[in-house]
Amino acid sequence: AGHSFDVTRAGALNTIGHFTGGLAPIHANGFYIDVRVHPAPHWYVGIDLGAAFGGSVNPAFAARGGDTITWDSSSVMTMAAVAGARLPLGPLSLRAEVVAGIHGAELGSMTDTPQGLAASTVAPLVAPRVAADLWIHRWWVIEAYAGVNALDRSERMFGLGLGFHSQAFDGRR
Repeated sequence: AGHSFDVTRAGALNTIGHFTGGLAPIHANGFYIDVRVHPAPHWYVGIDLGAAFGGSVNPAFAARGGDTITWDSSSVMTMAAVAGARLPLGPLSLRAEVVAGIHGAELGSMTDTPQGLAASTVAPLVAPRVAADLWIHRWWVIEAYAGVNALDRSERMFGLGLGFHSQAFDGRR
């Protein structure tokens, strides 16, 4: 909500406007790829990549020329490194981790404009998260996580995912 967005014509690079967001929270559904390497049974490092897509984010903006801009689509992305600790409890694992990198948002408008407009922003991300994994098969887990950006506490994240492990669950870890 408090980030600055650069506005461009859809498909163009040069900025035609700028605004500081007074946006409602972006609610989006998408996917993430979280690749982790476990150098020790209780510690891991990896990468966290995500993209999600949503609809309209809030009421129209009035541009300086009098045009009304309605943001009718939105997307968010994350590119980060992750490091954490894992406590295996049989088929359930509890995790505490820190995700650090960048994340951003893009708004799109095809309504009430002669050409489509896009507004985008990118910001740093440092997010402590808690997570739980539940083994549902030898190779598969259902995982849930929640966290907050330590650099901007208004940015909260929640997720539910299906994970695949390259090492089968052996009942111990």
